[in-house]
Amino acid sequence: MFLIPEEHKAHIREELLSLDNPVRMLVFTQEVECRFCREARELAQEIAQLSDKVSVEVYDFMKHANKAREHAIDKVPALVLVGKQDYGVRFYGIPAG
Repeated sequence: MFLIPEEHKAHIREELLSLDNPVRMLVFTQEVECRFCREARELAQEIAQLSDKVSVEVYDFMKHANKAREHAIDKVPALVLVGKQDYGVRFYGIPAG
């Protein structure tokens, strides 16, 4: 299932062209996925497919507790955007709508 409508993908690709530096999307979920965990992970993966400058790293909130603490993540689903450094951009839930 695709979350990003086909008619929006070209616009997103165009916007991502303006990225000067690579961006990592860190997705925190859990083994037994919570409400919207799967969708948040899939959305991040779809976005990463639209640009070579975007990558996704998926972490289990419990198994990678140190990584979650490092990024001050205390609930799932969570999405952390990291560019040249971690600027503190966080999304909780599914970043859609």
